[in-house]
Amino acid sequence: MKFCLTLVLYILIYPAFAQSWQSFPASNTIGNTNGTVVDFYADSTLSGEEGSVIATGFFTTIEGYSSNYVARLNPNSMAWTELGGGLNDAGHALEKINDTLYIVGYEFGTDSNWVYFLDNGNWTKLGKGFYLSGSDPGQFYTCNLFDIIEWNDQIVVCGEFDQNGSDTILGIAAWDGSKWTRLGSGLSGPMFGQVINPHQLLEWNGDLYVCGNFTHAGDTLVNGIARWDGNLWHPMGQGFNNTVYAMNFYESELYAGGAFDRSGNDTLLMAAKWDGSQWINPGYGFKMNNTQRFGFVHSIETDGDSYDFLVFAGGFDEVIFSDGSSIPAGSIFTPTPFDTPAPHPMDTALSIFYGGLNNDVEAFIWYGTGPLAGGFFNNAVIPAPQILPRIAFLDLIITDLDDRQKGSEVSVYPNPSASGIINLKANEEDLNWSLMNANLKTIRSGKGKTLETSDLHPGVYFLKLYVGQDYSIHKVLIQ
Repeated sequence: MKFCLTLVLYILIYPAFAQSWQSFPASNTIGNTNGTVVDFYADSTLSGEEGSVIATGFFTTIEGYSSNYVARLNPNSMAWTELGGGLNDAGHALEKINDTLYIVGYEFGTDSNWVYFLDNGNWTKLGKGFYLSGSDPGQFYTCNLFDIIEWNDQIVVCGEFDQNGSDTILGIAAWDGSKWTRLGSGLSGPMFGQVINPHQLLEWNGDLYVCGNFTHAGDTLVNGIARWDGNLWHPMGQGFNNTVYAMNFYESELYAGGAFDRSGNDTLLMAAKWDGSQWINPGYGFKMNNTQRFGFVHSIETDGDSYDFLVFAGGFDEVIFSDGSSIPAGSIFTPTPFDTPAPHPMDTALSIFYGGLNNDVEAFIWYGTGPLAGGFFNNAVIPAPQILPRIAFLDLIITDLDDRQKGSEVSVYPNPSASGIINLKANEEDLNWSLMNANLKTIRSGKGKTLETSDLHPGVYFLKLYVGQDYSIHKVLIQ
């Protein structure tokens, strides 16, 4: 699957040395974004429209549209609107749990911070507030919440806190349906600075993983990353010597990224892979040569459906490989093209996403025909035709999808479709298809030359048609 897709992508983008990042959406960007974009969530069920994107971060204006720290992109008007009445402080993470959207973020005052959920169009507090003893806004020492996920039928949140209501809870808490509770004795002991900084949560095979800036989970020395099995905390090797901002599984292997350069005595460059007993060099690492910027990996993203890529994003300007070779990079990198059986002249261009962006990349999702990035950048490394207001899109398919087909001649009609039926025309009778939403997640598959669409939300979709071993991809607009 991965090999086949990678080859097709190469065919689609082969003339793309002139590729560059574009503002997003190019047709409706009316101004700047005045703060870092930290997270995206691709959603359709909130609005009843496929292709909706939600963004959060430090902005009060996003691409010229007023919105306090959280905004939704309407896929029909392609304009941003404030979601849920906005927030009082910057947001950090969005997550849909049981059809409800949750958000966590920063608290720059000395009062409590809260987990919020979207209820009838408004942000509502969940349970009691979180506190950090001795908060000092002047020293950036305040109660910040960084991530939220579902694990073991509970909502779990992590961040800079040591109290919830009057209960002592250190750095990580689980919602039991009526109140926030502890996971063991929590997290403690920053590797540096005054306060712990649990930054990301991850569920895998029934266990809960947490990473960030902390030395201990319970009484166990973990150094920045730990596993909770429901009863006990477990270390993962010797951990790291600095903050671990990101982790993710790709093809059943765990990767970590952050500001670290060692695990035990082993040298690593902001990236590592878990081999079952220790952290090892995955074959590449990252460096920030600009002394005016902070070097780190902020996000590790994957997609197990159509774009089968492992992506590192953060703040770096060079990728260094295990053999000592290196390539310049603009804060975003995928090693996936190097995994193909035969080298291809597009490997380097695709691996660094055509030069990348000129400052930090923190938010990343696949949207339609390519990656959508958010962060602190304002332009591409390879000059783009316009300023990028901290959100950028790279269209990996540079011409109309319908003109880029592989194999037999296939067509889709009507397109746009408002009839509830899409017809497929091909010479072959043996025609299989899969329908993907705007974020390239397969939502249904079938066989034959008609596709029922009456139950689908209006919006942009992508139809993959298989003819033998070949396939073509078609953009479809359902009205």
